[in-house]
Amino acid sequence: MEPIEIGLVVSGGLLILVLLGMRVAFAAATAGMIGLIWIFWAKFGYDPARFGKAMTIAVKTAGQVPHSKISSQALSLIPTFILIGYLAYYAGLTKALFEAAKRWLAWVPGGWLYRPSLRPQGSRLCRARQWQLRRSSPVSPSRKC
Repeated sequence: MEPIEIGLVVSGGLLILVLLGMRVAFAAATAGMIGLIWIFWAKFGYDPARFGKAMTIAVKTAGQVPHSKISSQALSLIPTFILIGYLAYYAGLTKALFEAAKRWLAWVPGGWLYRPSLRPQGSRLCRARQWQLRRSSPVSPSRKC
């Protein structure tokens, strides 16, 4: 069989696994591994003695190719920003920043339209709001912005 034919058969198997209820990630990993083993075993002429070699090559290929394709520095920033957003959300920073922006920009016509340009100054806004709360209310200086 040609690699194209093997790919079509494995893709059909992937669809069947997904329709049977297997999670897409696990179905894709299973189909991809079976496809790699099948392709390398086909190159060895389906020799049963060389099946172990085909599986070894497939496992090494499955480990190296994804890393080499996504190991560029530009793509490493995407998960970094996702992690920063995740940490900011669970630390409660995003709620505080949007609340401060809402309080400060509510009086401006189209106030929420200006929030993307003020997002980098969010930490400064929050500190200024805390200072303002401390000055206006000496009873509760620990209020968050």
